[in-house]
Amino acid sequence: MTATAYDGIFGLGFAFTFTPTTGTPFGTAQAQVEEATTPPVKIETAKYTPISGANSGIEQFALGRYPVQDYKMKVTYSAAEHLAALACQAARIKGIMVCTYGDGSSETYSGAAITEVAAGPNTASGLRTADVTVTTPVPPVFSAGTAISVVNTTAILSVGAVTIDLTASPYSGNGKAPINAYFLNPLTNADSITITFGASDGYTGFGATFETTLVPGQSCSLNSAVEIGSGAKNLDITGTGSQVLVVQMQLQ
Repeated sequence: MTATAYDGIFGLGFAFTFTPTTGTPFGTAQAQVEEATTPPVKIETAKYTPISGANSGIEQFALGRYPVQDYKMKVTYSAAEHLAALACQAARIKGIMVCTYGDGSSETYSGAAITEVAAGPNTASGLRTADVTVTTPVPPVFSAGTAISVVNTTAILSVGAVTIDLTASPYSGNGKAPINAYFLNPLTNADSITITFGASDGYTGFGATFETTLVPGQSCSLNSAVEIGSGAKNLDITGTGSQVLVVQMQLQ
């Protein structure tokens, strides 16, 4: 057989190369696949928020591709490649399997193992046709996704007032919008706290005349699609003495 993946008569638009950790790679150049049952793929987007480290307080997501069955292929290849497949199976030698499809796309599986080789008849040209099963475990691929920033903090009043700058740490919301903002006046405070549109560079997302007053133990939730910026960033907080305002915010 020539070093051509497909001859236009026998072979689908699918080819593979199996490179064992020891031994000689085999597959694509000297093999054609008559049929291949590829594993279905499940997409997972589990979300989590680390409490420490470089991405502390920033929502992350794990995107994984999990084949849930094996590659089952009917392959025509040389006798030497058949022996190589049998050797990998017998010795439980794992390797890297690269699958190439008719559209030119490919997938690479690490830690693949040949779990079944069933020999069939020889072809007229002396090549061997065999059923080959390859188990292809694929671990999840993690992304440092930073689509949503999560902030948990307290605003501490000084002499009964403080200005929250949403572009400054710990909010660092420049160019983002507070898709969820939660404010709590703790029961431990003796007096009410008022949250208003900033007198200077006021944040317009909650309204140009925004104002709300929370008694001790009371909270409110707000949301906005208006981006925070240098001219729209401040909220003025007024109360008594050194009270604290609990702030939880998701910025996107």
